[in-house]
Amino acid sequence: PQTARTFDIFVGSDNIVVNSEQLQDYGKFNIRGTQYHRYGAANVDAGAAIKFTIRRAGPEMPPQSPTLALTLTAGLLLISVAYSLSQKSKIDKTGEQKKRRNASKKSHRRQ
Repeated sequence: PQTARTFDIFVGSDNIVVNSEQLQDYGKFNIRGTQYHRYGAANVDAGAAIKFTIRRAGPEMPPQSPTLALTLTAGLLLISVAYSLSQKSKIDKTGEQKKRRNASKKSHRRQ
């Protein structure tokens, strides 16, 4: 088994942070004019497991209440049901009108 001289992770965003007990934070690193944040470890044995987490940096977002989403969903559902029923009512009325016209035409023909 071979030992890797270095294991490095390069992050191109200031909003991403890597946390690990095994990786060292080397700070900013320039590759062809582009700034990256470098995390790494030296002399890593073959088959070694490196544990790290990647998270978005910045202020913590307060937990969101599902009330708004549920209210909007219920409202959209009610609107769609009402629209569907109104369309069904229009179709039923149109069908009734056709039946009446056909019946009227038949009665006129008999006379």
